Amino acid sequence: MDRTEIIKDTIQEKLTEMLNTIAYNNYDFICSTCLELKDKIIELAGEVLGSDMAEILSNSYDLTIKELQGEDE
Repeated sequence: MDRTEIIKDTIQEKLTEMLNTIAYNNYDFICSTCLELKDKIIELAGEVLGSDMAEILSNSYDLTIKELQGEDE
């Protein structure tokens, strides 16, 4: 694994952690600031890691929210 791949993996991990924090702290109510932050993180992922990774992170976030909301029911 070269240095570029290590850096991209680290960035992906950190962005995923950030999205998970937003999801776990805000899944039960809509927070416009949190949604804006989520969108910015996904946009950053697209710029740094490519559009495929941004889509994966977005889908992962949406799935996490659905799972958390399902646990509350």
